[in-house]
Amino acid sequence: MKNNTEGKRKEALEGKKSPENKSRGQKLKKVLKITGIVVFFVFIAAVLSFFIWTKFIRDHKVVLSGPVSKNAGIDHPAKGDIFPEVSPFSGQDYIAFGFDSCITDNVFTMFFGYDPVNVPEPIHSIRMMEKYVSLTLGECEDPTFPSYVVLGIDPYAAFLQSCSNRNLFQDNLSFVTELANAHPDSRFGIILPEDSAFKWNSLSYEARTDARLSYILLVRQFAESSNIRVFYYPIEEWVLYSDCIRTGGPDSPIKEGIYDHLLAENLASESAGFLLTKENVNDVMDSVIERAAEIDSVYSSYADLTGKKVMFLGDSIFGNFRDESSVSSFFRDMTGAVTYNLGQGGMCAVNIANPNEPLGMAFIHLTGYLDRTAFDSAFSSYYSYGDFGLATAALADSQGEDSIFVVEYGLNDYFSGIPVEDYRNAMNRIVSELKSAYPASRILVLSPGYIAMYDNGDMPLNEESGQLSEYRVAAYEVAMENGAEFLSQTDDFGFVQEETGIYLLPDLVHYNEIGRYRVAQTIARYLK
Repeated sequence: MKNNTEGKRKEALEGKKSPENKSRGQKLKKVLKITGIVVFFVFIAAVLSFFIWTKFIRDHKVVLSGPVSKNAGIDHPAKGDIFPEVSPFSGQDYIAFGFDSCITDNVFTMFFGYDPVNVPEPIHSIRMMEKYVSLTLGECEDPTFPSYVVLGIDPYAAFLQSCSNRNLFQDNLSFVTELANAHPDSRFGIILPEDSAFKWNSLSYEARTDARLSYILLVRQFAESSNIRVFYYPIEEWVLYSDCIRTGGPDSPIKEGIYDHLLAENLASESAGFLLTKENVNDVMDSVIERAAEIDSVYSSYADLTGKKVMFLGDSIFGNFRDESSVSSFFRDMTGAVTYNLGQGGMCAVNIANPNEPLGMAFIHLTGYLDRTAFDSAFSSYYSYGDFGLATAALADSQGEDSIFVVEYGLNDYFSGIPVEDYRNAMNRIVSELKSAYPASRILVLSPGYIAMYDNGDMPLNEESGQLSEYRVAAYEVAMENGAEFLSQTDDFGFVQEETGIYLLPDLVHYNEIGRYRVAQTIARYLK
């Protein structure tokens, strides 16, 4: 037995070392090696693909930032221009999600400066929004819960996704109410689409009826939650009618800079008039839809200035805002004119009438009596430099045919204590020299703007100056003496003291977007 056992062991060992078995082992090692290499490269490719996807391809983002005090304030972006010492709000207490039919999420991060956190795919349904909001906020506990939750929701899209069923639609929105009730110290801002008149008019009667209903149902859904606010920008006609504030025509989203202003203004104070409530939503939606249908008559009320050149020559009323919500941009949108914003903040009429000051040299260049080299040397650091240069080039070798000058100075003369007579002389020089240089042009003089400070301008600021009304009278008299035209910002633009919160910024001097739209609209209708 012993010999037999040892023989079998010997045969087994010899079998393992046979050429056939050795070949099998080598093949197995080769297969394992190749498999390992393949797995390694697949892993590298997956990591690289994920990196490229998250960093360069996907652009729908959600913001989740660290906690700060619940009562952190927000400053309107325009304050940076008016009060440089006031820093824009830079807290980190926001999370923002946007329906892909609303403005894209990255807009919420641009002004406030947050590091975006990517979500797996675009939010194109209310249930997908619920999923992402719930996942992101589900583990947040006070005080780490964001102070502000901003949700961009398209009511009509969500209504259609709910099979146009009222109960299902409101049930799909209930997650917002539950979150708000669970976190009463946080504020929830619901941002509805920035609809244009074109969008409302493109819907059939039945679709428009359903869309209106969806907005009303959404507002009523959140009406009992005191920390939910619903904002709808087309309440204001400048959002409803203006193409220039949009990225690509009347059916496209609002440009990001405009959206930042709207968002900050509403979350800060709710004073801009964009708030929808249970009490006003029915009337507001009726009004928006009715006004949208009137767009043709609105545009026909403006002068058609296609091909005309319009120079806005003034102080910060024109110059502080140079984006799509500036007076000159709104005016261009309304009339089709080629506009040049020659406004320069802080300037007095006496500055532009003084040939030794930079603005005075720019004016001499505009009227054709100073060469480009001297102009560049004196004025290149000013933000209106580019427009002055372009306007001068456009007017060269002409008598001012097809050109209009809108001249607006006086507030800074009043604020600086410039005597009224000095202001009158300066305005006379400005208007008369424009008329001499460009006799075929139209010249429209505006009185100094409306303010709601210093007793509405009835208080002289020192012994040298007069009341603001005296500067307005002087502007009128200069226009009449030189055969120019005149509009009073206190009488002809619909501005009254009781409405300063509607059209003036908190500094009580400069117009907000609504005020700038009204200025442009009044001028566009006057010039018809």
